Amino acid sequence: MKLSIISPVYNEQETIPFLQTRLEKVIRNLNCSLEIIIVDDGSSDGTSDLVKEWIAVSADIILLELSRNFGHQAAIPRV
Repeated sequence: MKLSIISPVYNEQETIPFLQTRLEKVIRNLNCSLEIIIVDDGSSDGTSDLVKEWIAVSADIILLELSRNFGHQAAIPRV
């Protein structure tokens, strides 16, 4: 089984470190393959840069950068 965690973000520079810490604590106890998909909904701060730093230390992170702010509903991919 593969678990996908999807999180839309918009100008979350201040909270990305908290998200990273919390998710790492949760996934540490899971016994399955997983991916974390961060959808940057057109942030104008350093949100994407922080996620890219996170990607550098964890291969399970995927960053999708939208060209502008579409709103959190549009930032969550439909499966």
